[in-house]
Amino acid sequence: MTRLYQMKSDFLKALAHPTRLRILKQLHHGERCVCEFITDLELEQSNISQHLAVLRNQDVVSFYKDGLWVIYRVKHPEVSSIHYRYAGSGAGR
Repeated sequence: MTRLYQMKSDFLKALAHPTRLRILKQLHHGERCVCEFITDLELEQSNISQHLAVLRNQDVVSFYKDGLWVIYRVKHPEVSSIHYRYAGSGAGR
C-alpha cells in the first residue's frame, strides 16, 4: 500500500509545478513542438527539457520526432481534464 501512495504522490508532484502547469496548459490544446514552448513560455530550451523529462518519467506526456522537431502530447486525456479542472484555463504566464 505504501508503494501505491508513493506513486500517487510522485505523479501529483510532477503536476504541481508552475512551469509544468504552463506546459500542460499548452498541451491541452493539442500537440506542441519544443520550439513552440520556448517561444510561448519564454524559457530556455534546457529548462523546458528538464520539465518535460519529469512529465515523461511520470507517464504524463509522450513524444515523437518529426525530422529535427520533437513533438509532445498529453498521453492520457484524463490528465488534461485534471489540469483543466484544478489549474483552470486562466490567462497569463
